[in-house]
Amino acid sequence: MTVLEQATKFLYTKQEEERLLEEALARHTTLAVKFTDDSDEYQTALDVLSEAVTLTHDEARKMLEELTTDALRAVYGDEYSFRLDYGTVRDRTGVTPIILRGNTEVSPKDEVGGGVIDVASFALRLGCWILQDPQPSAVFFLDEPFRFVSSDRIGNVVSLLLGICDLLGVQLNVVSHNTELIAAGESAFEVSNEAGKSMVKKVR
Repeated sequence: MTVLEQATKFLYTKQEEERLLEEALARHTTLAVKFTDDSDEYQTALDVLSEAVTLTHDEARKMLEELTTDALRAVYGDEYSFRLDYGTVRDRTGVTPIILRGNTEVSPKDEVGGGVIDVASFALRLGCWILQDPQPSAVFFLDEPFRFVSSDRIGNVVSLLLGICDLLGVQLNVVSHNTELIAAGESAFEVSNEAGKSMVKKVR
């Protein structure tokens, strides 16, 4: 099973898992309130709540990491992977995105091209959409989302996008000047400025 297929499965099972989790949380929250004077019972309830939150947190992180890694490898090859590092500063949880080339962490700003960041950013946006509940509309509007991806990699981007549309049932509306990306769409429109007015013409 590919990571995109795993994401699809995650999408379809998330609501049921959340329902079961909410039932468990409700039971143990009631337990916590009922036994506030009983430190052992109260602590047990708190431990269960903490474990449930941690489990959900870890599942979400794993899905985001694998989805982004899969997208990077689809465009740039197997040497790339992605990781999210969580930490606590001043009682607040923070996250640091890490891009790896082989086993080496690379700086998104200094050591990888803008195309790698474009692909990772797109995958993370998609992952955040999957995690939302209730699920927003499966329609995305993307403004030059892969403008830094080199021309020799655009074919890989097209394959990635078509696969995502098929597996997740989303519609991607992309603003782009890239002819190969435009040619991959089911339809295309050209926007021009004529005498200060925006004119839209369907070209396919």
